[in-house]
Amino acid sequence: TTMKALNFASLFWIIWIFKLIRYSAGLQTFARILKSSCSEIFLLIQVLFVGVFFFGSLVYFCEKDEEDTGFVSLPQSFWWAIITMTTVGYGDISPQTGLGKLFASFCAIFGVLSMFVPVAIIAINSAGLYREKEEEKQMAEYKKVLKSAGKP
Repeated sequence: TTMKALNFASLFWIIWIFKLIRYSAGLQTFARILKSSCSEIFLLIQVLFVGVFFFGSLVYFCEKDEEDTGFVSLPQSFWWAIITMTTVGYGDISPQTGLGKLFASFCAIFGVLSMFVPVAIIAINSAGLYREKEEEKQMAEYKKVLKSAGKP
């Protein structure tokens, strides 16, 4: 019960960290970038899910009849596909057949390539937000100069 209380208390630390966002300009910018890139992040998740199911199923059906294979079930194959597509690559499971290795290499390439597009779009969004922020600063300075010159 003590551990449960400590785990519950740690939840408050997480909430406290989120409250810090209000006081940090960098964290606010990061939150705005994530908010403006929600559709791209959702697209990335969808593409990865499709890839996981596709490549996990392909490699499972290539490897299921092999002896001493780690591909004993579809969920295990989906786990392997997630690890392969995200380039973590624990090495605990690997295909043994030539066709399985071919699909595994396509899976890894697909994972890397599918990360490029949303990451590039998020970078473009962050550059746009930075440009907007700079324009707001310049406009504020311009208004300040106009006000000090006596013009409305």
